Amino acid sequence: MDTKSQVLRCLIENGEAGVSGERIAEALGLSRTAVWQAVQKLKEAGHQIESAGNKGYRYRKTDILSPEGIRFYLPDPWKGIDIFCYDSISSTNKEAKIMAIRGAKDKTVLAANRQTEGYGRFSREFWSPPGSIYTSVILRADPVGKNTALVTIKNAVAMKRAIDMIAGVDVQIKWVNDLYLREKKIAGILTEGVMDYESGSISAVIVGTGINFAVREFPEALRDIAGSIFPKAQPEAIRNELMGAYLKEFFSILDAEDTAALIAEYKAASFVLGKTVRFVLDNKPLKGKAVDIDKEGELVVELPDGRRVSLFSGEISVKIEN
Repeated sequence: MDTKSQVLRCLIENGEAGVSGERIAEALGLSRTAVWQAVQKLKEAGHQIESAGNKGYRYRKTDILSPEGIRFYLPDPWKGIDIFCYDSISSTNKEAKIMAIRGAKDKTVLAANRQTEGYGRFSREFWSPPGSIYTSVILRADPVGKNTALVTIKNAVAMKRAIDMIAGVDVQIKWVNDLYLREKKIAGILTEGVMDYESGSISAVIVGTGINFAVREFPEALRDIAGSIFPKAQPEAIRNELMGAYLKEFFSILDAEDTAALIAEYKAASFVLGKTVRFVLDNKPLKGKAVDIDKEGELVVELPDGRRVSLFSGEISVKIEN
């Protein structure tokens, strides 16, 4: 960890209470000059750091994604995970796949302010303006037997819990990978596997999520379908808080063995069940009523003739009929 990051961590941990430059220097084994220089660089990067009289420096909540800021909101068991933050990146999922191939650890996290080549399911372009959150998590352990539908469901429930908590709202989920608030999409999830070509098995799972945090303006093509968590009011929370809450929930859910309870929670948040949906199966356009989500995370649809089909998320795109 470089000097600037060490100082930032110390400032965030002391927060409103403030901390003297001398105390920071002693704690980190640095000179007072090195601490001062680090503080100046942090200010230049946009961090709000005030003079606190005889207490030295006081850190104000600043909405800049940072590993130190995210770790502050994580419980002790996960404070040591690898976290990488970027102002701009082509795609967090793309970078995560490269990092996984190069040996990145389990639960490595990437978070970015914007993406220049964001994409979603079926390689669709994913609009990725600055000021939102684009994050990917590398999973090395065997998350639910590499069933990517269940991994996506776990991620969706974790993100819903986190957003509900920090924003005081009630997010709904569209099977399998979209989160909605006020009838507009605020987040999308893309789960991808990294193949080990020697063994022919999946060596890692990448779970990517794009969240519209406080987007005010959308392109004309998206205005009727896309929204954000904080569309008007200045958020009281910052993105590091949401990231910390989300990762805490996600890692806890990953470690839980009760899939039935997870599916029940997911179904309770679903706004697809009970509605007529359109989809293409075996190159045939079909429609039916969404009646259930089974234990494998597949959407069960009842066709007009009474037959039921289970849709696997990796192959099917579902549209709700108005």
